[in-house]
Amino acid sequence: SSGNPLTGLSKVLAGEYCTVFLKTDGTVWMVGRNNFGQLGNGTSVASAMTPVQVLMSDGAALTNVKQIAVFDRTI
Repeated sequence: SSGNPLTGLSKVLAGEYCTVFLKTDGTVWMVGRNNFGQLGNGTSVASAMTPVQVLMSDGAALTNVKQIAVFDRTI
């Protein structure tokens, strides 16, 4: 997916420390904290205020997604 990641959205969910965007093209993007790799982009170094695309473990883009869910931390 290219261009502005905040166009063509079909669903937006907000969690405790992140927001997840599902696009109509089936890709998933996230913003928020990433200290434990929460954003799913292969890093765990910094928070992202610009959406980053969620990747598979092999680095390929996660595609053909139909539903998303967000869970807050459990104590």
